[in-house]
Amino acid sequence: MSKSSKIEGSIDKIAKRLKLISKRYRCGSIEVDRIWYYQVPLVGNVPLLGFEVESGPRVSKYYKGDISNLQELGCHGVIVLSEEGFGLSLKKEKAVVKKLIQSKRAPISVFSDSQLQQMLDLLGM
Repeated sequence: MSKSSKIEGSIDKIAKRLKLISKRYRCGSIEVDRIWYYQVPLVGNVPLLGFEVESGPRVSKYYKGDISNLQELGCHGVIVLSEEGFGLSLKKEKAVVKKLIQSKRAPISVFSDSQLQQMLDLLGM
């Protein structure tokens, strides 16, 4: 199982525990690794939070694409960086991504996979 798949599995587990729907989103040129939806009667699935997972270092172009995809959703977003894939450069990479997010004024956070694990722990999973 790839690191990205493992992280996406954690995202799905948390969503299930919160009674949300979690799935990949593809529409035209937009692709988001995971979106959490809340099912609203007579309305359908309402997107609550989008996730882009990065398993290793990327050039700024990829992060800009992640940010753009999450902005297109019209909801908050999270870019998750794999600690294993980034290693010692994780702190630097987080700073780069946060700076890009600030420049776009996007409601997006940057997490590491250990923060997802903390969420699982808090939920007793």
